[in-house]
Amino acid sequence: MIGKGNDIVGRANQLFIVGQGLTGAGAKLLGNQLANMTIGELESMLEMNKIDPLKVIQLGKELRDLAKALYSEFIQKLLSGDLLNAFSSFDVSFSGSFPFPRQPIKLFDKEYSIFLGGFIQLILGFGASGYYGVDFTLTAHLMSMKGEANVVPYGGLKAWGEIGVGFLLYGKLQLIGHIMDTRFPTIADIIFSKFPLNVGLKMDLDLRPVSLTLYGQVTLEVIILDIKKTLFDHQLWEFTVEPINQRLIDVGHPEEDKSPPEFGNVLNSPGGKTKRSAGPVCEVQQLKQRDYTEPAFEIAVHAVDDRSQVKFYLDIGTVPGGNDVLKNQSLGGATTTLEQNLSPSGVPLYFTMYAENSAGIRSSVACQLETYDVTLPGGRFSADFIRSSNPTTLKASVVVIDDSKLEKIQVGVGFGKGIYGDQLVTWTDINLMKRISNIQTGNDPMNLHTLEHFTGMKNGKLMGPKFKVYEKITTAGDCARKCMDLPETKCLSFNFDFGPSGTCELLEAIEGLDFKIFLSGLFCHYERLGIGHAMEFCYEDLMLEHNGYYYFNLEVINELGYKNIISTNGVLVDFTPPDPGIWISHCIFKYTDLPVAWVVAWLGR
Repeated sequence: MIGKGNDIVGRANQLFIVGQGLTGAGAKLLGNQLANMTIGELESMLEMNKIDPLKVIQLGKELRDLAKALYSEFIQKLLSGDLLNAFSSFDVSFSGSFPFPRQPIKLFDKEYSIFLGGFIQLILGFGASGYYGVDFTLTAHLMSMKGEANVVPYGGLKAWGEIGVGFLLYGKLQLIGHIMDTRFPTIADIIFSKFPLNVGLKMDLDLRPVSLTLYGQVTLEVIILDIKKTLFDHQLWEFTVEPINQRLIDVGHPEEDKSPPEFGNVLNSPGGKTKRSAGPVCEVQQLKQRDYTEPAFEIAVHAVDDRSQVKFYLDIGTVPGGNDVLKNQSLGGATTTLEQNLSPSGVPLYFTMYAENSAGIRSSVACQLETYDVTLPGGRFSADFIRSSNPTTLKASVVVIDDSKLEKIQVGVGFGKGIYGDQLVTWTDINLMKRISNIQTGNDPMNLHTLEHFTGMKNGKLMGPKFKVYEKITTAGDCARKCMDLPETKCLSFNFDFGPSGTCELLEAIEGLDFKIFLSGLFCHYERLGIGHAMEFCYEDLMLEHNGYYYFNLEVINELGYKNIISTNGVLVDFTPPDPGIWISHCIFKYTDLPVAWVVAWLGR
């Protein structure tokens, strides 16, 4: 970094500024010192301050891993679906060219004029020349850790001959021949992913023996005034001998790597905690303190190869070794963070990590997550009564459902819903009890007793998130079995149609404030027993006010930092009995022979 001393007051004469580097005066002084040093002094300085090549290699690896991680995250945000691996072979290259200018060589150039009839001129011309030059290119590949130097020396001969006839306007035929156009492309490559360094050299012969081209021209020439202008120039014919390409030198190719990468113990687990695993495995965990709409996980592994660099790939499936969730995802390094909204959630996910060397040989390890949480904690919070005349007591019960472990739970009672609803009972830490179902149905191949694991039938269907729908299911017991085959964090309830369709809808929700049951044909709803955490609340010795509404609020925070507040409907407190109202007599006179009819109406409140 070269900064300006004038950027900071009082430092105009400094040679170096911390955080900015050399100033203009410092750069000028450094240039003068280098210009006055001899080659021997430069070599001595480099020898005394030489850089350890092992450290250079290690730094290159770290830069490569960092670049892979950054580009991997960029690709994840940019692409989705089948385009996820569009840049899996992405590389960053730096190149520069240093051409040696083409040098012409003139051999001879002759021209003869013959007059025909006194004024018609016949022109004969011949000539030959040569040329030579060198093209030099340097290229460095950051991701593949490879450097290349490309040197192309070239040379050739050129001969021409022409004949023209005319006076002032001349018609000409010109034949140009390129002879022995020869190039020697030479490539030297160095691979610095391992030490000692591997250097290779390739040299080719590129020879074009003869190339002839015939042109037709019309020119305007005034010899006395030394004027010559081409009015027409067109290629009439061309002939080229087949070029000759031959590899002359090919040395320094690396030995083929026949052994797969080896996995070791993970020393630095995800999250920055240091521990040693029991054996060659991968470590995976969902990252905490993120928005639930942008979940991410971190996976780590330790793999080495004795000959080449290692690339990492990842498969994720709902069964061990599967890839139905994510397939062959390229990773930035041994420890990688991926921002992925994996589906399905609420079920165990199995991760298979592959390490691949430069020969394409792979080895793998596996790990798993019990669930990948992409939802807020939810549930059902119900007051025991919606109206009450008791001035001191409120009761409610709650069921909390979440994929992750609950970390902090608080309850409050107040005049409204949400974080500020704690005027009557301030926020208090509580511990919910895990609901357990002890029902044992034994061997039940016909699914006759499967419904015993669910609550009683409710008419209607729950309008909640469905993750699986089956048709033509014979009985509600068969539908219940499909729900029981899944973890309780995935299938919480189901809807079954007793009509001819036999529709079975598996749900990831239960009845609560967010999801309601509505009548729909012959649909009935069943809720699974033993799911979630539950608790009953009974607050006494309260001072409730007449005609007031009171709400129970439950704040739930899980181990990932996801927070949600579940609230009941308002409980109306009424201390007064019904009022009979005012009695009013209405007289209706009818012009009949009957007595007057008296009608009494009660105006109730």
